[in-house]
Formats: sequence, structure tokens, C-alpha cells
Amino acid sequence: MTNEPFERVAMSKLFLVLAAVAASCSCAIEVTVVQVDGDESKGALTDFTEAGATVAGKLIAGKDIAQIKFPGTIKAKNTSPLVLLRNGDALSEVSILGGGDTKLKLKSDVLGEFEIEYKLIDAVVFYWPLKTIPENLDATLKGPPPKEDVLLTVKGEVITGFYEKLSDKELTFNAGGQSRAYAFDQVAAVRLAVTEKYEENKALNLVVRLADRSRLTVKPAGMEKDVLKFEAVHGGTWAIEGSRIANAEYAGGRLVYLSALTPSAVEQKPYVGGAPVVFTWRKDRSAANTALTIGDTVFDKGIGVHSFCKLTYALNGEYAKFIAEVGMDATAPAKAACAWKVLVDGKEGAAGTAKSGGEKAVVKLDVTGAKQLELICDYGADDDDAGDRLDFVNARLIKP
Repeated sequence: MTNEPFERVAMSKLFLVLAAVAASCSCAIEVTVVQVDGDESKGALTDFTEAGATVAGKLIAGKDIAQIKFPGTIKAKNTSPLVLLRNGDALSEVSILGGGDTKLKLKSDVLGEFEIEYKLIDAVVFYWPLKTIPENLDATLKGPPPKEDVLLTVKGEVITGFYEKLSDKELTFNAGGQSRAYAFDQVAAVRLAVTEKYEENKALNLVVRLADRSRLTVKPAGMEKDVLKFEAVHGGTWAIEGSRIANAEYAGGRLVYLSALTPSAVEQKPYVGGAPVVFTWRKDRSAANTALTIGDTVFDKGIGVHSFCKLTYALNGEYAKFIAEVGMDATAPAKAACAWKVLVDGKEGAAGTAKSGGEKAVVKLDVTGAKQLELICDYGADDDDAGDRLDFVNARLIKP
């Protein structure tokens, strides 16, 4: 004969213990650390500082880390305003709560509510109301810093003057001494004039990319369970769940991304002689000016090219290794195919072919003492340049 009440109590206690153990285990953030030489370490992240990251009980120095991959997956919604900062950071998927004389008040699902000074802001892009994006949006955002504030309407009209204030629904802009309120669905972007010199905070040594495509330059400030804390560019502190982070990279150190360098020579030519080059090479974008994507994977860093293209980089004997993954970009049409080579001081170091839907090739080359590196994308077996959009993703040079 059994004592059922006693058994039920005992089982309930056991379930509570198991639940507590499961809850404690769920706090660990499982990450992958990619080191500059290509080696990977996987495990629970237990400490994260300026010096480096402790993964599976082992401290890996920041200077030896190429990237820390977190659980978050980058997804570009472009459904809410985007705030671009002067240091290159981007605050994606934010809600504008208002703006006064010196600060803009924002809210994000990941970062919560915060204020940021206008002197740190380069531009605000109002993605979410736009049914069509003006053709001159890129030119407005990427041109030299304006002497006056610039408002770009959804119709592509450029208005100069000065921004006065923001509410959660409209923007007030003064042009020629006349103030006018613009509803957000009338505005494509506002770019702010530089009124105060931007001083880079050199204490911020980590670049964090969130799943919502935000880019944050920060300084590690500890972690509690599955929440990481960072000192932020605006002087506050970000507290971010590990599941919301896609990756993180230490600034400086031994790694230099190829996209941070300017080629010493560029040769581009279409298959048909005399035709204009439509798909030019790009840094951190595909030749089609989209996010670098091979298969289903999106990459933040790399070089996008189109056949025929040859990029030459001066190494000056400063580096020890070159590492990259090579494959056809997802925007290429179904039958696209091309050939590629990597030359070190004029000698072939790696070569292969790429086609739509094909696998990536991994390139790891010793460039110790080398003076020159060349990336070549050629027409390939189909002897045609149609759709040849090749990506050299995570292309990086490693210092000794």
C-alpha cells in the first residue's frame, strides 16, 4: 500500500528542484569565439571584459579575437526610424519619443528608453513610412557633412535650414526663416550639420551588432546571468540580453578587415567592351549594393565584386595571414558562374570557381613579408559576366 499524498509532495519538490536547475542552466550564453587565425572555441560565456572573453573556462585575449558569435540572428526589418551616429554606429528599429534643444529621446525594444545628444547624431532616416525610397537618399546621407541641416522629403526634395524640434509624430524644420511642421510620413531623412567637433571616446573598444541590425561601439561593463552590460557612446549604460546580440568584435588588435583598407589599384571591365560598369565593387556590400549574403547567411564584413574585377592591396610586409570565405552572392541569377583567384606578390595563392547556390570556399594564406595582395573575379566557364556577383566575406589580414 502506498502513501499517495506523500508521493505527490515528494514529486512536486523534485519538479521544483529540476525547474530551478533548468532555470539556472538557461542563464548561460552559448557563444562561438572565432580567433584571428581562424580557430574556433565554443561554450558558455562567463566573463566579458576589455581584456577579452572567458569561454568554457578559458580566457581568450581581445587582441586574438576576430569575432564572438552570439545567439541572435540579424534580421533587417527597416520598419522603424534609423538613427546614424557620427562614429559610424547605427540605432535601428527605434521609436522617436521627442526631441528638445540638445537631446533626442528614443525607445528601442532592445535598449529601452534613452536620450542621446544631437552632437553625436549624423542623421535620422524615417524608413517605416516610406513606400518608395528617394533615389537621392544615399547621396544625402553619404555626402560631406552639411554646413546647414538638410531635410529630404519622400518626394526627393532637398531643403536646407535648421531642425527645430521633434514630437512622436512630426518634425519642425526652419527654412529661410519659416518654420514648418512635417509629419513623419512626409520625411525620408534629416541630416544634421556639425556644430561641435566630435571627439572619439577611445575607451570604447568593442563593436556590438544586435539582431535588429543596430551597431554599437561600447566598453564591456560586466554581465549578470544572461544580460551583458556595456558603457555606451552617449555616456549611459546598455543592458542587453545575450539572445539579442548577433556578434561582437574588439577594435584594434591584430586583425584588419580588408574593407577597412583602400586598394592601391582597381581594374574593372564588363564582358562587352566599351559598355559601362554597372555593378561596381563595394566595401561591406555586394556588387548589387545589398547586404553580403551567401546562401542564407548574411555577413557584415567583406568585399563584393563583379566580373571582371581586380583589386590590388599594398601589404608592405605588415601582415602574416590572409583569411576569407569566397562564394556567389545570393542576388546572383540561377545560372551565374565565375572564376576567382587570390595572388600574393603575383603568385597564385588560391583559386576556384563559384556558382549560384554553391558552397563557400575557405581561403587561408601565409602572407608573411608580402608586398602585395590581389583579388580577381573573372568571367568563368560560361565565358560571360551576367550575374557574376562574387563575395569575399570576412576577408581579413592578420598581423604577426
